[in-house]
Amino acid sequence: MKRAAKEVLRAARELPETERVELVEELLAEPDASDEKVDAAWAAEIDRRTRETRERSSRFPGLRSGDGSPGRPVKAAKLVFHPDAADEYVDALRWYGERSAAVHHSFVAEVE
Repeated sequence: MKRAAKEVLRAARELPETERVELVEELLAEPDASDEKVDAAWAAEIDRRTRETRERSSRFPGLRSGDGSPGRPVKAAKLVFHPDAADEYVDALRWYGERSAAVHHSFVAEVE
Protein backbone atom coordinates (compact mmCIF):
# COMPACT_ATOMS: atom_id res chain seq x y z
CA MET A 1 0.00 0.00 0.00
CA LYS A 2 1.36 3.39 -0.96
CA ARG A 3 2.03 6.13 1.58
CA ALA A 4 -0.98 8.25 0.55
CA ALA A 5 -3.32 5.26 0.92
CA LYS A 6 -1.88 4.51 4.35
CA GLU A 7 -2.54 8.10 5.43
CA VAL A 8 -6.14 7.90 4.20
CA LEU A 9 -6.58 4.60 6.03
CA ARG A 10 -5.18 6.05 9.24
CA ALA A 11 -7.53 9.06 8.97
CA ALA A 12 -10.50 6.83 8.17
CA ARG A 13 -9.84 4.71 11.27
CA GLU A 14 -10.13 7.86 13.38
CA LEU A 15 -13.65 8.56 12.10
CA PRO A 16 -16.70 7.58 14.16
CA GLU A 17 -18.06 4.17 13.22
CA THR A 18 -21.11 5.51 11.35
CA GLU A 19 -18.90 7.72 9.17
CA ARG A 20 -16.52 4.83 8.48
CA VAL A 21 -19.49 2.72 7.35
CA GLU A 22 -20.69 5.55 5.09
CA LEU A 23 -17.20 5.91 3.65
CA VAL A 24 -16.95 2.21 2.88
CA GLU A 25 -20.42 2.19 1.31
CA GLU A 26 -19.48 5.15 -0.90
CA LEU A 27 -16.24 3.53 -1.98
CA LEU A 28 -17.98 0.26 -2.82
CA ALA A 29 -20.80 2.01 -4.68
CA GLU A 30 -18.45 3.78 -7.10
CA PRO A 31 -18.10 2.11 -10.50
CA ASP A 32 -14.77 0.45 -10.86
CA ALA A 33 -12.84 -0.52 -13.97
CA SER A 34 -12.32 -3.91 -12.35
CA ASP A 35 -16.09 -4.53 -12.66
CA GLU A 36 -15.69 -4.35 -16.42
CA LYS A 37 -12.77 -6.76 -16.23
CA VAL A 38 -14.83 -9.18 -14.14
CA ASP A 39 -17.74 -8.93 -16.59
CA ALA A 40 -15.41 -9.57 -19.51
CA ALA A 41 -13.83 -12.53 -17.72
CA TRP A 42 -17.26 -14.08 -17.04
CA ALA A 43 -18.32 -13.54 -20.66
CA ALA A 44 -15.17 -15.32 -21.82
CA GLU A 45 -15.80 -18.16 -19.39
CA ILE A 46 -19.39 -18.57 -20.58
CA ASP A 47 -18.18 -18.66 -24.19
CA ARG A 48 -15.56 -21.29 -23.30
CA ARG A 49 -18.08 -23.50 -21.50
CA THR A 50 -20.58 -23.17 -24.36
CA ARG A 51 -17.90 -24.17 -26.88
CA GLU A 52 -16.87 -27.17 -24.76
CA THR A 53 -20.47 -28.30 -24.38
CA ARG A 54 -21.01 -28.15 -28.13
CA GLU A 55 -17.79 -30.08 -28.74
CA ARG A 56 -18.82 -32.76 -26.21
CA SER A 57 -22.24 -33.02 -27.82
CA SER A 58 -20.66 -33.70 -31.20
CA ARG A 59 -18.44 -36.44 -29.71
CA PHE A 60 -21.37 -38.05 -27.88
CA PRO A 61 -24.32 -37.96 -30.27
CA GLY A 62 -26.77 -39.19 -27.63
CA LEU A 63 -26.49 -35.85 -25.86
CA ARG A 64 -28.46 -32.86 -26.98
CA SER A 65 -26.63 -30.81 -29.54
CA GLY A 66 -25.46 -27.28 -28.83
CA ASP A 67 -28.56 -25.80 -30.49
CA GLY A 68 -30.86 -27.83 -28.20
CA SER A 69 -32.02 -30.31 -30.83
CA PRO A 70 -32.02 -33.93 -29.70
CA GLY A 71 -29.13 -36.19 -30.59
CA ARG A 72 -29.44 -39.89 -31.33
CA PRO A 73 -31.36 -41.95 -28.79
CA VAL A 74 -29.21 -43.63 -26.17
CA LYS A 75 -30.07 -47.00 -24.71
CA ALA A 76 -31.09 -46.51 -21.09
CA ALA A 77 -29.24 -48.26 -18.32
CA LYS A 78 -30.98 -51.09 -16.50
CA LEU A 79 -33.30 -49.70 -13.85
CA VAL A 80 -32.82 -51.13 -10.37
CA PHE A 81 -35.44 -50.27 -7.77
CA HIS A 82 -34.69 -49.67 -4.13
CA PRO A 83 -36.70 -52.26 -2.15
CA ASP A 84 -39.08 -49.59 -0.80
CA ALA A 85 -39.57 -48.19 -4.30
CA ALA A 86 -40.22 -51.70 -5.63
CA ASP A 87 -42.99 -52.11 -3.03
CA GLU A 88 -44.50 -48.78 -4.09
CA TYR A 89 -44.31 -49.86 -7.74
CA VAL A 90 -46.20 -53.08 -6.99
CA ASP A 91 -48.82 -51.12 -5.04
CA ALA A 92 -49.17 -48.66 -7.93
CA LEU A 93 -49.51 -51.54 -10.42
CA ARG A 94 -52.29 -53.00 -8.33
CA TRP A 95 -54.00 -49.63 -7.95
CA TYR A 96 -53.89 -48.85 -11.69
CA GLY A 97 -54.95 -52.43 -12.52
CA GLU A 98 -58.06 -52.10 -10.35
CA ARG A 99 -59.10 -48.97 -12.23
CA SER A 100 -58.31 -49.60 -15.88
CA ALA A 101 -56.36 -52.14 -17.90
CA ALA A 102 -55.34 -49.42 -20.37
CA VAL A 103 -54.02 -47.14 -17.62
CA HIS A 104 -52.27 -50.11 -16.01
CA HIS A 105 -50.48 -50.93 -19.28
CA SER A 106 -49.60 -47.27 -19.85
CA PHE A 107 -48.05 -47.10 -16.38
CA VAL A 108 -45.99 -50.23 -17.05
CA ALA A 109 -44.85 -48.85 -20.42
CA GLU A 110 -43.76 -45.56 -18.83
CA VAL A 111 -41.73 -47.29 -16.15
CA GLU A 112 -40.11 -49.69 -18.60
